[in-house]
Amino acid sequence: MAIISVEGQYYLYLKLGDYEDFLDNGGALLQFIIQESAGGNLPLFEIQFRTNQVETIPKLNEGNEITCRFGLSSDDAVDMNLRIQKVHFLKDSGDFMTITIKGLVGNSGYLRNSEIKGFSQKTSNDVIKETVNENGLKFTEHPTGITTPSDRQNWIRNNQTPTAFIEEVWKHSYINDNDFYLFGITKDSKFIFGQYSKMVLADTKYTLDSNGWTDNGIVYNSDYIITNNAGLHNAIAVYNKEKRVYNIEDGTSENIVTPMKKPILASTQKLNIVSDEPTNQSKTVISSSNIHDNYNKAVLNNTSKIILHGSTEIEIRLATKFLPFELFDMVLFLNDPIDKNNQEDVGMIAGNYMITEIRRFFYDNTFGTTLILSRDSLNTLEGDLS
Repeated sequence: MAIISVEGQYYLYLKLGDYEDFLDNGGALLQFIIQESAGGNLPLFEIQFRTNQVETIPKLNEGNEITCRFGLSSDDAVDMNLRIQKVHFLKDSGDFMTITIKGLVGNSGYLRNSEIKGFSQKTSNDVIKETVNENGLKFTEHPTGITTPSDRQNWIRNNQTPTAFIEEVWKHSYINDNDFYLFGITKDSKFIFGQYSKMVLADTKYTLDSNGWTDNGIVYNSDYIITNNAGLHNAIAVYNKEKRVYNIEDGTSENIVTPMKKPILASTQKLNIVSDEPTNQSKTVISSSNIHDNYNKAVLNNTSKIILHGSTEIEIRLATKFLPFELFDMVLFLNDPIDKNNQEDVGMIAGNYMITEIRRFFYDNTFGTTLILSRDSLNTLEGDLS
């Protein structure tokens, strides 16, 4: 058992199976990382420690669990099940080993348990919720709420893993041409499911402020990385694509096109995409009365819009106490220069962002958090854009 804590800053409890003393006799925790991200991946962890306790080694087999509690204090710490996937041993010239453990947080069966199953006349939300709850996770609706989709049909899980099946159902889920669903898995095994338009327009929970001028703001004093993914995303995404759909029951066909949208979070009203990009034809598909009316269009809609949302990213590191950030929280990011009186942005990047990745780490006896903030565009665009 190991307890690493600083009152008022962070609390970390670790236990390797039933083995209590893996850091006794001069051992030390060197590094601990938990990473949560939007999408269908389970959170990841990495633990590195130094020990001379050979009894530790048999406890580190693949699939064994590590008990972990992590939070601001012991009272509000969250319980996590860490599943070992990979172990690296480095033996020094003395009696000590440096052991690095990597693995998944939560039930790894979510990634590999295949099944054949049918869902009769259910919406995509119903199907995703049932699949999640049956595979070691807890379906949790985002606090901003979700609209019941108009996509009721028969759904078939054809010997797919939970993660693959949920991804397929999500691709074909449909609210309307201007919206889509988002989901992510948290460190305490919650499957957060929300509706994009409601999530991004919610009130911001935190302000990240390099100057300390905002009330209750979180001051960051590190450099940050800005990434504009628009060029790569536009090249591989489904913008300006058409799909030919044949109805196998009546022999008719139609062309469906990618529904377009404007940025929501940025002050610009343009898409970061060239206005004369040529139209591309996607693979021809079929339709029947078994699928909902927007089954094929939903794939173009959902894929293009989730890619658009991630066009602009900021990676920022906060060396501070444990803060209760959650996936999909909205934050206000303020950068230099800003107006001290009314906080108005005068640059390209300040504004509201969604948290789409959280990495919490303990390293060199300090605690820190790295956030990935995402939104649809820069504030200012130039060139021949749509």
